[in-house]
Amino acid sequence: MTLPGPSRRGRDDGNITLLSLGFMIVVLVTILVVAAASQVHLQRLRLTHLADELALEAADTVDVGSYYAGGVATLRLDEEAMADAVLARLASDGRDWAGDVRVLDVASSEGSTAQVTIAMEVTPLVSGTALGVDLPGVALTATGSARAG
Repeated sequence: MTLPGPSRRGRDDGNITLLSLGFMIVVLVTILVVAAASQVHLQRLRLTHLADELALEAADTVDVGSYYAGGVATLRLDEEAMADAVLARLASDGRDWAGDVRVLDVASSEGSTAQVTIAMEVTPLVSGTALGVDLPGVALTATGSARAG
């Protein structure tokens, strides 16, 4: 005589729901992390392009009068004129994120190459404020260089 009791089949009920929920959470977190990393990477590329544009603007500040005077053609970049040109270009930039960019350095190596270093802080899509935690953003720095001439 067999006694009625719980069947072997009944003990596994409900476990697949917990496994599915855990899998969905892992997939969602992975998607959010990849999206945030992609956003930071794209912003770094934009910042690099802006640094190159600003270096080109700084390299265009060659004093044409002194270039043609004296019979010897030498290019000399004035760092003060370069800095003014970079700041003016950055102020007139129409991109909405360009206002967050800081100019760290405007220099001239060898007198004929302009180097511009800029930085900004990027807050990823999935920031700490969404989670109730105040986390700092990601600091990005880019350097562009261009030869005068």
